[in-house]
Amino acid sequence: MGGFEINRLLQVNGIKPENVLMPDPFRLSHGFSDKEMAAIFNAMDCYLGPSYGEGFQVPLIEAQACGIPGIASRFTAPKDLVSEDWIQVEGQLFWDEAQGSYWQIPSVGQIMNAMDQMVERKTDAEIKSQKSLDFSKQFDVEVVWKKKWKPYIKANLALD
Repeated sequence: MGGFEINRLLQVNGIKPENVLMPDPFRLSHGFSDKEMAAIFNAMDCYLGPSYGEGFQVPLIEAQACGIPGIASRFTAPKDLVSEDWIQVEGQLFWDEAQGSYWQIPSVGQIMNAMDQMVERKTDAEIKSQKSLDFSKQFDVEVVWKKKWKPYIKANLALD
């Protein structure tokens, strides 16, 4: 449905398939435990999450909750969901008629530059990001309930 043939894309770009780790399709479709997801995020040096457009991109928060620095699009929700030490990339807008909205194709050049910056950071300091970890705490379920939902419900719904 308009996707890419990953093995062909790897070949065209001179990337050896053994250098790419793919998730098990069954596990991917049926889910991973919280412990497994934390292990996956903690195995990363950098979370790479630019996209055409997102609602609330939960994996950005999950990566930061593990202290993982990353790269995301400066477009739609992700522009507000990452800490100051994440790198945000721009892109080219295009109209998606089916959804009746603009999307953004992330700039490959900016992504490559951001990845180079992340590699340099890795050699200069710890991989873990305290800024990312601290930023993610505002999305903890208890914090969101107490600071956002509870006041909203109280102010907007006549519940006693």
